[in-house]
Amino acid sequence: MHRRTPAFSRRTVGRALSNSVLSFSLVLPIGLAAVTALPSAAQVVTASLRGTVQDPAGAPIANAQVKVVNTATNVATEAHTDENGRFVFASLEPGGPYTLSIAAPGFKTNQRTGITLTVSQVADIQVPLQIGSASETVEVQADVPQIETSTGAISGLVENRSIVNLPLNQRNPYALVFLLPGSVGSVGTAYNSSNISINGGRPGSADILVDGIPASPPLANPINGFAVFPSVDAVDEFKVLTNGYSAEFGRSGSGIINLILKSGTNKPHGSLYDFVRNSAMDANDWFSKLNNRALPQFTRNQFGGSIQAPVVIPHLYNGRDKTFFLFSYEGLRQGTGTSTNMVVPTVAERTGDFSASGLPVIYDPTTTVAVGSAYTRTAFAGNMIPKTRLDPVAQNIVKYWPLPNIANAAYGANNYFATGVNQVNINTYDAKVDQVFNERNSMFARYSGRRLSQPATLFEDPSIAVAQNNAGQQPQNSNSVAVDYTRTQSPTLVFEARYGYSRVALDFRSVSDGFDPSANLGMPSYISANADHLQFPGIAPANYQGLGSAGQGTTRHAGYEAHLLGLNITKVKGNHVLKFGGEGRLMRANDTESGNSVGGFSFPKTHTQQNPNNAVGGDGFASFLLGLGTGTMTINSKDGATQSFYYAGYIQDDWKANSKLTLNLGLRWDVEIPRTERHDRMEVFDPSATSPLASVYSGAKGGLRFMGVNGASRRQFEPRWKDWAPRFGFAYQVDSKTAIRGAYGIYFNPSMRAAAATIGNVGFSASTTFDAVPGNVTLSGATLSNPFPNGIAKPVGSSQGLSTAIGQTFETPLAGDNKVGYTQSYDLDVQRQLPWSVLVEAAYVGSHGVHLNRAGENDFLLNQLPISVVQQYGTGLQQSVSNPFYGTITTGTLSTQTIARRYLLAPFPQYVQVQGSYPTGGFSQYDSFQLKVTKRAAHGLTLLLAFTGSKLFDNYSNISNVGNQAGGIQDIYNAAGDRAVSANDVSHKLTISGVYELPFGRGKHFGGNWNPFVDAFLGGWQANGIYTQQSGFPLAITTQDTSQAGGNVLRPNLTGQDPRTHGPISQRLGTANHKANGAYINPAAFSQPAAFTFGNAPRTISNLRAPSYENVDFSLFKNFTLKNELKLQIRGEAFNALNQVVFGSPVTNLSNAQFGQISAQSNTPRQLQFAAKLLF
Repeated sequence: MHRRTPAFSRRTVGRALSNSVLSFSLVLPIGLAAVTALPSAAQVVTASLRGTVQDPAGAPIANAQVKVVNTATNVATEAHTDENGRFVFASLEPGGPYTLSIAAPGFKTNQRTGITLTVSQVADIQVPLQIGSASETVEVQADVPQIETSTGAISGLVENRSIVNLPLNQRNPYALVFLLPGSVGSVGTAYNSSNISINGGRPGSADILVDGIPASPPLANPINGFAVFPSVDAVDEFKVLTNGYSAEFGRSGSGIINLILKSGTNKPHGSLYDFVRNSAMDANDWFSKLNNRALPQFTRNQFGGSIQAPVVIPHLYNGRDKTFFLFSYEGLRQGTGTSTNMVVPTVAERTGDFSASGLPVIYDPTTTVAVGSAYTRTAFAGNMIPKTRLDPVAQNIVKYWPLPNIANAAYGANNYFATGVNQVNINTYDAKVDQVFNERNSMFARYSGRRLSQPATLFEDPSIAVAQNNAGQQPQNSNSVAVDYTRTQSPTLVFEARYGYSRVALDFRSVSDGFDPSANLGMPSYISANADHLQFPGIAPANYQGLGSAGQGTTRHAGYEAHLLGLNITKVKGNHVLKFGGEGRLMRANDTESGNSVGGFSFPKTHTQQNPNNAVGGDGFASFLLGLGTGTMTINSKDGATQSFYYAGYIQDDWKANSKLTLNLGLRWDVEIPRTERHDRMEVFDPSATSPLASVYSGAKGGLRFMGVNGASRRQFEPRWKDWAPRFGFAYQVDSKTAIRGAYGIYFNPSMRAAAATIGNVGFSASTTFDAVPGNVTLSGATLSNPFPNGIAKPVGSSQGLSTAIGQTFETPLAGDNKVGYTQSYDLDVQRQLPWSVLVEAAYVGSHGVHLNRAGENDFLLNQLPISVVQQYGTGLQQSVSNPFYGTITTGTLSTQTIARRYLLAPFPQYVQVQGSYPTGGFSQYDSFQLKVTKRAAHGLTLLLAFTGSKLFDNYSNISNVGNQAGGIQDIYNAAGDRAVSANDVSHKLTISGVYELPFGRGKHFGGNWNPFVDAFLGGWQANGIYTQQSGFPLAITTQDTSQAGGNVLRPNLTGQDPRTHGPISQRLGTANHKANGAYINPAAFSQPAAFTFGNAPRTISNLRAPSYENVDFSLFKNFTLKNELKLQIRGEAFNALNQVVFGSPVTNLSNAQFGQISAQSNTPRQLQFAAKLLF
């Protein structure tokens, strides 16, 4: 099929958009009707081929005929050069290979073959014509130049040869991102495992595209998820835009990841495969061997196939040259061996007997008396708690802990070890159809689906497994649809429209789902009567293994989805390629979760210490046996159905200023329309509002303002109308093999106020707090057997206005906090093409994040006392004083006749605690040197080397459940005090990946004439591998909070000693027989701060890091040619081939008896995998 396009190309295989899509309410209301329509340019999923045609003297040749043919689909596109000899094919399907033919009167025809284009590539070539007859042809076998001379953006590409051949454990294509410079993190099989940080961006904030269309719906918390998990065999290319990318792209805080699925071709291609693993071929975990534990049984069977072909229905339809399809299926059946080390109470401790040698002294909390400015208690006789003092509910719960199975373990050391199997079953489907209707219209449509089931992993006997900590089954289903349509309106004007839909659905259920704690444990009947989910309560004695299902979301029903509608317009005018358009997204998050449904209870050792403000003696399990702790019971913990909109318009001008210089000029307008909730179950906390209790307690301020009532907007926050994001880049071609490039741009992150489930629904949720020893001094009378003697708080909706949640603890966003974080990114790099198809790129890459989140969930505590107040009152903070709220607040901690003074000194004394949800005010600073060496496939070898040396600073390190967040927030009034090396900082990382076909066998350099028998043994071998080495993450040291400030965490003081220890890590694990050089951390480098003070240690310790990571994955293939193009590939793959041990992070709580100890291996021991793959 041929298409003629003077001066401009028309895309071969395009996209489609049904008119019905327009009705789903994403019609852009902000002026996009004037062409600023929707999403990223054609360049998102296509490539461009540009060039200049010259005569032998270097003069441009105008009106030369240019023709490019995709040899895989036989689709041809034609153009003519302009007066400057320039031609542009702005929208070509990635891949090929292409053949480029150029003819002009008086010159020989120039034909170039073997041109391969990659997604988003802008290839620019110069074509000199020789004088002669057009009937004469000069044939050139050459690919496009490797240096990038059309853009200043920094990107990374993993081509198909590497994708299908490199050893990828569990064949997860998203793991390819870590082959590139500037990328750190990990990915898994879960919908929310997007732990990807690119160039210092917050993990989870990258925009993930599949075929150029977003496939990352919003989740409960403000990170992006995965809705598409394509098989490796379905992926054609993997492109990552890391820095300086154009105005076409936005709404990302950590780069753009773009997976392009394969398209069908005229010639059918495909594969059938089966990958098998079994624990019989694997190495054992280091600690399992140490404890003489056998390697847990493990099996994996990953199987499937794919096919690419034209749509041909015999006697009915012949789709060659116009209709193509891809279908891929992959199944996974896996049982992963896993293990756990934990501290469980001994038989004696379960009865209250702590008389054994080495146990701490246990003090009776009922004997607390003041001695000067301090307090003291009397020890229990014989270090044994009298049986009459044991809480009856605690005695009923004790039997649900497994008995120790590690003999002679020291106090506080792990004394129970168990293994289990984590079962995962997955079915994945991908289908794609490409259609060329005629020379003006083309489209593609794709569907991707996945079904994942994951039963609970049990570590305990079935008789007590109902109480296993936060265990449950976690099925996940996802669906994604993409439609893309291209219309060539005129030779220099192309429209492209697209629609995308992605959805993730969850149906999690706890192993204790339906467990009645009142009937089975003897808890008060009001617990079960008011629970929204019946399950085992959360029980967490300090430094012991917890029990129960208090964890948020162990029972959960959720659906997260995103719709996208977009239009892009590309206009070529002279040396300018103009792109303008926009996009609109509708995002929805529906989520119902359990969380402390029947109570989550913690038991600190503080209650059985000699002095509550001095970490001497005491035990968390002893506090539990007495029924003395703290906790919360929550009704309707998380129940939201939100939606939000995002709109963006942009213009981009890629201007070829002269033969050497190209400028990239762009401007993007981002508009976040914050969320609404289907039933108006949202509010914000207004700290300046006058409290209705101001008449009871003079000056009391702060209260909840609800959405959609009393004339208030249904939106939780006002939209942002002035978020402009300029982009600038340049590429200067020094010579044919050297380019200098640079870029600067502002990139807005996903908003913290978009559709989510962590939204603030306080009035529609209700929490009642349990505090048996308020201020750690005076017993309140509440115990585990009757934790809420004053009753259970009930949801009241918005009916109480500013009086809502009086006397309670809650989390909600702060009024007016609608800033959208953004990143200023900049880079300067040099590219040099070397012989043997080697490209070297050296770059400085930096970024500066502004208005990022300064906190996440439950860690920005607005009722924290300023340290000046703490030091002013000292022990007086715990003094019981008359409660002005007595009689007004009737439930919870603040309902008693007297309360600890510290509650009245809090900024908002009418609340136990106010937790700000994802407040902005965070920052980041990233600086790096990046080196990338790429060896294009030639002579059987493909190679990619990526090195990054970097430093990342911030005052908060992650958004939600991905990435590292260490150190906590010690003082909310001192943001500068949290500035430190990021918990996600990796100071250096080196990755080398390669594919090499050994030069032996028929058609190779050696043995080209071997007979089939010899070739079957010695020919057709291929080696592939990935080597990774990176530094460890910085550690954060915390300690028992004796500040009495009511903050999130307390850091220790630095003593001036080196916190590091030295020697082989195996000799400084801090455990028996492995502490020749002490523990991993030098405890003498830190000290406990004095009571009522903060520690001076930074949030993270830059020179104290977790063990570094080193790994080699290797595979060896044997290829057999069965018949013509039918091949059989036998694979052997080794993950962690050298069986290197990477020890886990040590215990970093100074007050923990195991401080500095390492008790786990963080990487996976060597695993072997074998596979058979049929290629046709």
